[in-house]
Amino acid sequence: MKRSFSVLILLLLLGLSLQAQNAFLGLTYSLGLPQGHTKDFLNKTSYLGFSFEARKFVRESYTFGLSLNWQAFAQDIKRQGETVQKRNIDALPLLATTHYYFRGSETFIPYAGIGLGAYRITLTAKNSETDFKEANWHLGLAAGDGDAQTWLSLQIGAAWTGDR
Repeated sequence: MKRSFSVLILLLLLGLSLQAQNAFLGLTYSLGLPQGHTKDFLNKTSYLGFSFEARKFVRESYTFGLSLNWQAFAQDIKRQGETVQKRNIDALPLLATTHYYFRGSETFIPYAGIGLGAYRITLTAKNSETDFKEANWHLGLAAGDGDAQTWLSLQIGAAWTGDR
């Protein structure tokens, strides 16, 4: 039982994908590194996230698709003379995407893509005296590249959200 659970976790960390001649579905693990305003609120790396993406080829080298992601950040902040404050950020990006595939060889098919959409960002901060919660929608842009293979897929990406 323990070994089966470990294999399942490993598969989820590596990502799952289904690919047909003209479509792609993928579920991948996401790592979140706080930057900008996020880093001002909390600065701990998030190991809790996933991405689901669907793409359809509209031409030989172009896809259009949708991307749904979720990333959760959490950190306990300690200050002198004060109680611990628990801070959380939940980010839920919903993006329309397009990708271009550079056709070079059958063993290496690099691609580059961009996504545009809305990000639902929820901030919470709690301690014994205060309870703060704020949820807003933001305009977002994401860029990524990778290598599209049927047996192995490498994806590298970055995302930007508009300031409040």
